[in-house]
Amino acid sequence: TIPSTITTFTLSKQSTRGGTSVTGTINLTGPAPVGGAVVTLTSSVPTLTLVPANITIDAGGTSATFTVNTNATTVDTATTITAAYKSVSLVAPFKVQRTVPASIKLTPALVVGGSNVSALLTLNGKAPSGGLTVILASDTPTLANCPASISIPEGGTTGTFTVNTTHPAALTSVII
Repeated sequence: TIPSTITTFTLSKQSTRGGTSVTGTINLTGPAPVGGAVVTLTSSVPTLTLVPANITIDAGGTSATFTVNTNATTVDTATTITAAYKSVSLVAPFKVQRTVPASIKLTPALVVGGSNVSALLTLNGKAPSGGLTVILASDTPTLANCPASISIPEGGTTGTFTVNTTHPAALTSVII
């Protein structure tokens, strides 16, 4: 009998937003031996893509799954995950996407000049280690003034700020 080895190694996604996870699947060419097949896993960027050191495919089994957890990041980062068993190593490319603002909700959306507007900024994922500073601007700061930036703490997904308005001469739209 020819000993089993890794035939395929796949990830449920080739990229994901930092702070989320994906599933990895390893398949063998045949049943795992008595005692199981211990497959070694490594990441090229272990601080960003976290994998278990190894997984065991039970004796007689032909596949196993595991979780790849990711940490939030401020930079899109290419990485690889390697699965090795006996003399075969397979590599899966993987990209961790940066955390960025996804939306700003203004309440109320329409105001009379001179009123304050509450703003809720939502990120597309968790803020990375050390938090995330988002630069803010108004296209007409003389009519709607907002802070220069907002800081969202590590692990946070939202932040609030206030937009101060003045009285315009006519109905005016402003972009924040």
